[in-house]
Amino acid sequence: MRSYFHGLCLLGLSIPYGLAQLPYERDFPVMNYYAADASGELAEFLGQLESGALSLIYDSDYGYLPAALQALNIDVSSQLLVFSQTARKRRFISPDNPRAIYFNDEIYVGYVPQTNGLEFAAMDPELGPVFFELAQARDGRLDIRRQTSVCLRCHDSFTNSGGGTPRFMMNSVLADETGAIVSHEISLVTENSTPLEQRWGGWYVSGMHGNQQTLGNYMYRPGETFSEADFLSYGNIPDLNSLLDTGPYLSPYSDIVALLVMQHQIEVQNLMTRVSWNYRQELSEQGSIAGEALEELARPLLDALLMANEAPLGDRISGTSGFDEYFQSLGPSDSEGRSLRQLDLQERVFSYPLSYLIYSDAFAALPEALHDYLTDNLQRILTAVEDPEDYPHLDTTTRGAILEIINATAPGFFL
Repeated sequence: MRSYFHGLCLLGLSIPYGLAQLPYERDFPVMNYYAADASGELAEFLGQLESGALSLIYDSDYGYLPAALQALNIDVSSQLLVFSQTARKRRFISPDNPRAIYFNDEIYVGYVPQTNGLEFAAMDPELGPVFFELAQARDGRLDIRRQTSVCLRCHDSFTNSGGGTPRFMMNSVLADETGAIVSHEISLVTENSTPLEQRWGGWYVSGMHGNQQTLGNYMYRPGETFSEADFLSYGNIPDLNSLLDTGPYLSPYSDIVALLVMQHQIEVQNLMTRVSWNYRQELSEQGSIAGEALEELARPLLDALLMANEAPLGDRISGTSGFDEYFQSLGPSDSEGRSLRQLDLQERVFSYPLSYLIYSDAFAALPEALHDYLTDNLQRILTAVEDPEDYPHLDTTTRGAILEIINATAPGFFL
C-alpha cells in the first residue's frame, strides 16, 4: 500500500502524527486506526489506481462512477438516493440533486452530481469502516485520500467524542423541499428494530410496500401538520421519474428492497466493528476475556446475526429495480436452491434469518475467542431440540433449514 492509505487528512491538510491525539488513538490505541494500512477489495482497487496498474474510463455524464462500479462489481440496481442534507457535501444535495449510494457486501460508493469526487466506504476486515475520496479530473489525474477526520464527525458510534467506533449510517429525518432538516420530531439512526413507519425520512423510495407507510419521498411543507400528513400517499411508486429528473443518475430507482438489505448489512457490520474493537482493547488491558464478560460483549452481535430484533413487515414488499433478483442470485445456495440471501418480504426481510455476512472476510477476521463464541452459540441454537426462548422466530423447520444451508455452503463452519 502507498502512503495515502494511512495518511491523516484533516480538513484537507496533511497533519503529521504526534501533533494531535485523535479519539481512536486515545480510546483504542490497540487498533492503530489512523496509521494502519487499509485492506480488502476497496484498498486493493485504490492501490491499483494510484500505482497506475488500473485505469478508469471517464464518462462525460457520470465521471468515473460507471467504471468504478464495474471494477468493484457493484450492481446499478443497488442505487439509493438521499435528498436530506445529512452528508459532508450537503451544500450540493437537495431533492433535485440527491446523493446516490451504490453498494455490495463490503463497499459503499457515494456520488453527488455536479461535484468532482466519488466517496468510498468499505468494511475493512481488521479496521472496520474506512472512508476514502477519489477526486475526478478530466486530465487523468487521480487524487485519492483516506478520510480519517471529517467523515468520522458523524460516522462514529458516539459522534467521535470518545468511546465510540467507526460506523456506517442510515438516518431518518424530516427534511423540507430544499433538503434541509426542519424538525427533530423524527431524527434517528435507523436500526433493524425501527418500524417502517419511522424509516427513510429524507430518502427517495421506489417500489411497493402495500398498506404500510414509510417516511420515504415525504418533504415537509410550511404550514403542514406532521401528525396529519398522509405518508402512504407518497409511496408505492414504481420509479422516481414523477418526483425528479433521474437523468443525472444511472437508474430511475431508489429501491425499497435495497434499502432493507443495506439496513441489515450495516447494522451487522457496525456491531462486528464495535464488538471486535472493544474485545481487542479490553484484551490488551486485561490479558483475558471469558465467561460472562465475553458473553456480554458478543451477545448483541449474535442477536443481529440472527435478526432477533427485526421489526416485522406489515404487508408485502416488492422492488422494481431488479435488485432483489440480483441479490438473491449471488448465493451461495444448497442443492435445493436455498440461500441465506433468500428474501421473504412478506413478514420479514429474509426467509432464513441468519445473516449472509457469516461468509464475509470481516466475520472470518474476528478475534478467535469472539469467532468461537459466535459459531458455538449458532450451532447450539440451530441444533436445539426445543425452540429457543430468546429467538422465537426460529422454529424447528427454520432452524433445520438454516443448518442445512450452512453445512452445504460453508463446510467446516461448525468445527
